[in-house]
Amino acid sequence: MANAQQAPTSVPVGMMAGSAGIPDGALFGLPGVTIWSEQKENNSPTTTSGLTVGAQSSVNFPANFKQTDVVFAWRMIVSITMGAAPTGTGIALSPYFPYSFLGPLALNMQNQFDTLSYFSGMDAALFQAIRPQKQTSWAGNFNDQGLVATNAYSDQGNLITSGTYTTASTTINFDLDLLPGIWLDLYYDLEENGMLLNTKAQGIRTFVSPQMMAGTNRIIQPRVTWNQGGNLSTTGNDPTISPYTVTSGVVTYTTVTGTLNFRRKLSYQPQSSKDAPLLWNWQYSRQTVKNTIGAQSQVTIPLPLVGQILSFYVRLVDPGAGTSGPIPLANVSEADVQIGSGLFKYQDTPEDMQSRFYRQHGVRLPAGVLAWDMATTDDGRISNKDAINTLTTSAPQVVLTFSVTPSASAYYVLGYEALRYVALQ
Repeated sequence: MANAQQAPTSVPVGMMAGSAGIPDGALFGLPGVTIWSEQKENNSPTTTSGLTVGAQSSVNFPANFKQTDVVFAWRMIVSITMGAAPTGTGIALSPYFPYSFLGPLALNMQNQFDTLSYFSGMDAALFQAIRPQKQTSWAGNFNDQGLVATNAYSDQGNLITSGTYTTASTTINFDLDLLPGIWLDLYYDLEENGMLLNTKAQGIRTFVSPQMMAGTNRIIQPRVTWNQGGNLSTTGNDPTISPYTVTSGVVTYTTVTGTLNFRRKLSYQPQSSKDAPLLWNWQYSRQTVKNTIGAQSQVTIPLPLVGQILSFYVRLVDPGAGTSGPIPLANVSEADVQIGSGLFKYQDTPEDMQSRFYRQHGVRLPAGVLAWDMATTDDGRISNKDAINTLTTSAPQVVLTFSVTPSASAYYVLGYEALRYVALQ
């Protein structure tokens, strides 16, 4: 028959990856083309023996991360073991336990910049609550990772973390994500000046990163610090810098060892740009900034001028106000996010902020933490379309008003998640 349609001809996958006319990234993720895997990293495990109560300890890694494949996420598995339970007068768990076992940590790229830079392990945990590797919320208490309802017949034991730690616990486990990029369900590409780029597809699902995270010249290395063991009561109780607090004297440790294991989520090395993820001119970044509040009834916190801010949090601490440390949100009467003269992004009370965040993530954050997530849309997708664009916005800032004035030792930690512009090589 003259008008009969010709049956489509299949093309072998091996030929597709190198065929002309196929756009970059078009074959990425296809069955039989992209092969996914989870594996151990070079540095797994790395053990630090003899953690002390009086000083921080830097982790010495034997090697850099592997220089192969396309890595989308690393998972750092933290384990602390003690010969005996810590002791001290009036010893208690820090409000940031167990994450305050870790001090400053970062993920460095090419010995040039830190895509992740945290003031403490607690900041890493807060970022993970806001933007976990897979967009699912932690269940129950903030410390409970991966807990499920109990089934009397066949539930397995929880191998991830206890979730019921006490000062008598001698084995502590928790996980933290180290993300070099971000999956966006709706990505809108912007130019260097922050204006919408019209020449590329808009509103697509993609992994946003300017580099492949693999290759013979890729040097990727975490920097991790173990915190000291406990605070002196004479200097106040800062929950950021140690996992335990005491009413007098110091915490006593017995043979404390910290072990870090790393796992990588990857796709095997692509054959060409056709079956590789697209590269963008925006680098995903998580950073923290610490500044003094002092005895003020109102504080203005400038947001950094970095590009597209997807989310941020403010962690309020007052070591001089009793034995707890975090400033209760009941002491905050107003929490406003401004994006210009007289323009509000959010005009909030702490209750407004908490209600919005809970509807987005199903999580109530720890004491003293306020957070705003502009990347989670009303229908639960992740996008940069409503990010605070500091390239086109005048002096974005957070203004906090206190109903109870903090002490002179009070401070805040600002953590922000952003896309920064970089020029592709």
